[in-house]
Amino acid sequence: MSGFVSAAVGIAGAVSEILGLGGGEVTLGGATFADLALPSRMTWGGQQRLVRHVAPGGVVVMSSLGPDWKPICWSGVIEGPGASARAKLLYAMMLGAQALPLAWLDQLWVVVIQEFFADDTTIGWVPYRIACAVSADPSQLIGPGDPALLNQVQGDISAVLGFDVADDSGVVMPAMTAVQQQAGMPNALTFGSAAFATLTANVGAAQAALGSAISEAESGLNGLGGTGVIGPAAGLTWMNGAVTQTGDLANAVAANGLLGRIATNLANAST
Repeated sequence: MSGFVSAAVGIAGAVSEILGLGGGEVTLGGATFADLALPSRMTWGGQQRLVRHVAPGGVVVMSSLGPDWKPICWSGVIEGPGASARAKLLYAMMLGAQALPLAWLDQLWVVVIQEFFADDTTIGWVPYRIACAVSADPSQLIGPGDPALLNQVQGDISAVLGFDVADDSGVVMPAMTAVQQQAGMPNALTFGSAAFATLTANVGAAQAALGSAISEAESGLNGLGGTGVIGPAAGLTWMNGAVTQTGDLANAVAANGLLGRIATNLANAST
């Protein structure tokens, strides 16, 4: 990186530290925006949808159809190693069109990513722009946890932990355990609480870890190829490897499916 670019990065980082929402963070589902990815402000609001009726005699009656929220938009720079991968993850979240908790400072909204754009410039430096359509504002979020939701989530978590998932990276089991522990925290299933936002983020992290495990199992299975050598011993070795890799893949996919159902139930908890 040139001296000029390094100086620019340093200045931008200092400005971000001073102005970027008081040095806080913005979280969207399982994604965290910090440092240069953190916007200096988050603009929110909207308008009331009104219908104006003029009755006989000139009497005006106003009917409210409810609020019409403006999309919440911001931009920043995703920097450092893996910047492109993090941008692709946000793009994938946009394609998924799932309801996600969006939090900053003392605000918590439920949104669907409507637009995401990234500008590839250099490795480790990806400016981005994002727009989120609002599906629920803070006034609609706080409410008692649903006992049926609690039973469903806890049952799914127990089932997830029952799968023997290959964990070469050492991150899958801690991620799934974090989901189980957070689900037992007070207000973890109360939509709009800080504990709920943390649980949602933990589920997203566990899904990402299982996604990596699925990719590893697929690579291992594809790497087996044919037996290569004709003979009983070689054939048995190949078969044992295929059975192991197939089992790893099946377990990871099944666990990820249950986590997907947990994520969907959490996203629908406000309804």
